Amino acid sequence: MKTKRLFLLVILLIIGLSAPVFAQQDNGVPLEYKAAAGGVNYILTVNSDSFFTLYGLEKKIKQNVVTEFTMGPGRDELPVKGADAYLIEIIDEKTVSDGEKVNSSASGSKLNLKLTKSGKIIDSSDPSKLQYFQDLIISFPEKPVKKGDSWKVETPLKIKNNDGTFKELTAVLVCKVEDFKEYNGKNCAVIETKLSVADEKTDSASLKASAAGVMHFDYENGRIAAINNVINMDVKVIDEKISAKKPVEASTLKSKITVKLDLKK
Repeated sequence: MKTKRLFLLVILLIIGLSAPVFAQQDNGVPLEYKAAAGGVNYILTVNSDSFFTLYGLEKKIKQNVVTEFTMGPGRDELPVKGADAYLIEIIDEKTVSDGEKVNSSASGSKLNLKLTKSGKIIDSSDPSKLQYFQDLIISFPEKPVKKGDSWKVETPLKIKNNDGTFKELTAVLVCKVEDFKEYNGKNCAVIETKLSVADEKTDSASLKASAAGVMHFDYENGRIAAINNVINMDVKVIDEKISAKKPVEASTLKSKITVKLDLKK
């Protein structure tokens, strides 16, 4: 009898502790970035498998890049309402290309940026370094989300024409809350992402690109817990200087890139 009562008490305790979490999910969960005191350490692993041609010459390239970096609060000399200052610092970076180690100058570099709680980047100290990280940061709706909710994030891109002008494109990222689950001991929103860029052509180039992945976002601590993405790209550049019945491809590039981001253990 005592054993049954103890078992019942344990079940009731579990239900009692779980009820607020489920109730919060039913009412919607706010997804907001929060600058963690002391910073958070991440390991970013990028593997690329590419096939490159240049006027008929072919080359396969395999590359592995492992980057350790921290992301934490930064100095905010010019505060912006509704945004926090962050500092991203690369602790170490190791690159292996076709089996050979490649020296990296990224170690020790820093990037300051301002990020709204919903994930919009409004300023950075170095736009050239920003591209390295901005694809990892998803913008969230400014209202609580529930399982099944979806939203779009549009990013402008440019392709250079042969005459030096640019053609503007738009990359569309579709995000959907697949579930709310515990991941490595943290309560996370499981967000499925799909990126598409409309097949575009200019007089001298064509581009096809797509990506799909999953983000685990620790909504209680306001930080990314993990990301897994697969990116596919197909780029062709035409040599307009050669007169021929069919366009002559100066170069082509097909790439499959896998991106994995985890908290450092």
